[in-house]
Amino acid sequence: RSLAEWTGSRKLLSMFLDVDCPKCYIYGEYSPVRSILDFLPREKTIMIKGSGHFPMIDNPDELYDVIESFIHDIR
Repeated sequence: RSLAEWTGSRKLLSMFLDVDCPKCYIYGEYSPVRSILDFLPREKTIMIKGSGHFPMIDNPDELYDVIESFIHDIR
C-alpha cells in the first residue's frame, strides 16, 4: 500500500533521485509509467523491448543483459 502511495505522491521518485550513487531507470516498452521519464533528464534510462511492467518475465534475457552491462560500466 505504501508503495502505491509513494508512487502517486512522487515520494518514490524523490527517493530515487536523491540516492547519491550510480543508478539507472529501467522500464518496459509497454509500461504505463513512461511519463516518469520527463522527470529523469539527468538519469540514465533503459527501455526493455517487448515488455511491460514485468520485464523480468516478459524479456528476462535483455533485462539481465542490461543489468550486467550497467554494473560492469560503473566498476
